[in-house]
Amino acid sequence: TSAVSIASGGKLGVGPANSGSVSTLALAGGSSSTFDTGGSAADVVNVTAANGLSVAATHTINVQPAGLLKTGDQYPVLTYAGTLGGAIGNFALTPLANPHYTLSLVNTGNAIKVNVDLVIPAVWTASTDNVWNLSTTNWNTGGVSAFLPSDVATFNDLGATQDVIVSTTGGAITPATMVFNNTTASTY
Repeated sequence: TSAVSIASGGKLGVGPANSGSVSTLALAGGSSSTFDTGGSAADVVNVTAANGLSVAATHTINVQPAGLLKTGDQYPVLTYAGTLGGAIGNFALTPLANPHYTLSLVNTGNAIKVNVDLVIPAVWTASTDNVWNLSTTNWNTGGVSAFLPSDVATFNDLGATQDVIVSTTGGAITPATMVFNNTTASTY
């Protein structure tokens, strides 16, 4: 392992191995990092030297779901030994493009983790028609909504129809997972 410094404007990424180790990591203000988080493909950087992780000013962390994110789960992105040089407030988390997820950062004393504060499932209503795409408002997420990439697609008794046509016009349909939870004899 080696010592790494990320300068202002610099970017830290993990790569295809999903994890890496460095002896020390100094993050300058204005630097950023990107991590896949959630599931077995989650990225993490391990800082091995005691007191080896330091963040002098705002370092932006960007995350991309790499699996199902569930409310209450935490995923480490940086682990460290000893004491964090700087404060958790020096890390800024970029919100996901999908507003149905609320995330935050926590410092557990040996890791900076992404905390999944809230996941709002998209519940199929078929209120407009029976087409599942990225533009038709056939979903309820606390209000009428279109389906967004990485949504948790839930099919229950609320759907006006169980005959669903999946259309990739406008983009690929990529749910984080699909939940079937209906009590009637209907099938989807």
